[in-house]
Amino acid sequence: MKTKINKIFNKNFLIIVILMIFGFFLRTYYLGDNKVIFGYDQARDAYIASQITQGDLKILGPPVSIGNLYHGVLFYYFISIPYYLSQGNPIIPIVFVSLLNIAAIPLIYFIGKILFNKKTGLLAAVLYTISFDIIQYSNWLANPSLAIPFSIILYLGISLLLFSNKKTLGVILSAIGYGLSFQSEFFLGYLLIPIIFCKFFFKIKLTKKQILFFILITGLILSTMILSYFKFGFTFIEGFKNLLQKNSASQHFDLFLNLKLIINRLSENFYRTVLPINKNLALIFAVICLIFSIKQIKSKTKLAKPLLFLWIFLLSQALIIPFGGNNIPYINAGLQLPVILISTIFIIYLFNYKKIISFFLIIIFVVSPLLIDIKYNSNTQILYDIPKDLNIKNEIAIVDYSYQESNGQPFSINSITAPFWVNTLWSYMYQWHGQNKYGYTPSFHGRDQSGLLSYLSTDPTEAKYFFLIIESSNGIPDSLTNDTIAYEDSFSKIIEVKNFGEISVQKRELIKPINEINFVK
Repeated sequence: MKTKINKIFNKNFLIIVILMIFGFFLRTYYLGDNKVIFGYDQARDAYIASQITQGDLKILGPPVSIGNLYHGVLFYYFISIPYYLSQGNPIIPIVFVSLLNIAAIPLIYFIGKILFNKKTGLLAAVLYTISFDIIQYSNWLANPSLAIPFSIILYLGISLLLFSNKKTLGVILSAIGYGLSFQSEFFLGYLLIPIIFCKFFFKIKLTKKQILFFILITGLILSTMILSYFKFGFTFIEGFKNLLQKNSASQHFDLFLNLKLIINRLSENFYRTVLPINKNLALIFAVICLIFSIKQIKSKTKLAKPLLFLWIFLLSQALIIPFGGNNIPYINAGLQLPVILISTIFIIYLFNYKKIISFFLIIIFVVSPLLIDIKYNSNTQILYDIPKDLNIKNEIAIVDYSYQESNGQPFSINSITAPFWVNTLWSYMYQWHGQNKYGYTPSFHGRDQSGLLSYLSTDPTEAKYFFLIIESSNGIPDSLTNDTIAYEDSFSKIIEVKNFGEISVQKRELIKPINEINFVK
């Protein structure tokens, strides 16, 4: 009997190892082409990571899209080591994010095994490995990407609390997973609500010591966020006021609108996570899974409790929809596992009665994500509101073009960017790639960058050539573009315009002596 168990374990262990290797391949095989998003946020984070490695420690994390709120600082520290090791190359931090992402694959197996059985754990691990949404996150150099693997730790902890006698370990893992998820994505703080709900709904009996463990561990992990508000002021109060003022919850609650938004989010979660070929098809499948789960819960089968647990977390997103949650682009981070496990157990259950249909579904759920992965992942991320041409490949080409056209002579750049008048991205690219390859950096003759993460010289008096970099017009007002071009036209003329996707670069030459130019400040 013992030999048989060891064989099963070894077989499953080998499958998990193979999945991790394959998952790493899916996440990294195209990174050498440099077609990964690298915008303002990524350049800002790279600068801050380098400051940390130089001894300038931080407690304030990246800003949330809504003013006066901040994520945890964990992401800065996570990427600081790979940035240091790679001397500023963004590809290596992306590899680290991918490694953390695939490290969750064994945990997926164990969660599926705890909630249901080994087959569910293995199939769930497969779907996680090839999930289009999860791979997109793993190659996106931003703080929400860490929430995917960290949320898996949370689900493992809750699973142990509900379905094993390892309550203390469950409490510790739940606290670690929740704290790290909150650090990674501020709005995942709402996951505390389904955690508390599960505690009372499933009547989980915890000792005072176990509750204290949860509070202390969570508090320790979130300590930098707490300290930042003491140091920089309780800005989160104003942040939440801004959040409430921007949504219907502070004005008029529309029940039907919010139901529509919740259904849309549910469809989006299934579409992005397991069935990325058609959103309507994903919604139909989500409804089928919901009906299946309701039947299991009403019949009080052995699947009822784990399914109820998964749906509680998946539908908990509805709690923040009325408060503007639908406008938060990365709010689905951390909800992929419930979608995967619900889908997996439905397919396996169906296999007991309709083997052909179930086998057909498995093929669809494996082949469709792989096809979408191959089609889109090698051509940069598409799920985020960032111009796709703002990738490392184009940016390196632009930097190289300006140096080559300058023939080793001093030159100066200006840029039209989002955020407006912030040259952080191009400052980083010239300092990392330009300095390392050509031995010098250009000056910058645009708007004053004081107080911003932009470190190019602002003295263009020795420049022989001038370049204007114009990012994709998406989100940039025409008036800003027109004003900047008019400013450039006041002292230079266009020699050549070269396009790099939707980014254009104007090579210019002076039409008046440089000592007669009033450069903007």
